[in-house]
Amino acid sequence: MATTLNNVDEDLLFYEELKHYVYGKRLTDKIDNHNRWEIKKGIKQIETMFEYAIAKTAGIKHTPIVGMDFADGSDAKKVTSSFRNNNIKKGSWKNTYTIHGIRNKKGILRVMGYNRVLASFDYFAIPYDAYSHLKGESLEIMMDSFSGHFDRDTPPVPRGIVKGKFLEFKVDSFEEMAKAKFN
Repeated sequence: MATTLNNVDEDLLFYEELKHYVYGKRLTDKIDNHNRWEIKKGIKQIETMFEYAIAKTAGIKHTPIVGMDFADGSDAKKVTSSFRNNNIKKGSWKNTYTIHGIRNKKGILRVMGYNRVLASFDYFAIPYDAYSHLKGESLEIMMDSFSGHFDRDTPPVPRGIVKGKFLEFKVDSFEEMAKAKFN
């Protein structure tokens, strides 16, 4: 694992969102401080904590094997957004989540994304039918898209408003994402 300042800072943000789902009332200041220390040192893996939080919240068994994290066939994905100037000549900008490693998945993708630009979390429950047709290793969720903005020194201000593929699977909360079921 490569631990960088950016990873650590963002992992601490994920930790703040997840700790109550994992520890509940058993979370003491001593445990909280120790967890923070482990995250800063790269010892505690937020991805595993995320999976455990889903299992506990949804009441599904955590069974990490190839292609799935849970007994119901679903998989957890923790992502952060990428805000970039994709086409300088057209002044095109995007803010997206890219979910990697989807080729062997066969169930719901339970996604927790940190939007770096808006400093907020987004949750998605993407059914297998919505991404099974994809041939590559990843899928992209577009959160913002701009054209005609040519000033690279002052990027456009993302609003979190765009109509794009996979946005229909955005849910309102961690609980809704964790408990999502599709037939």
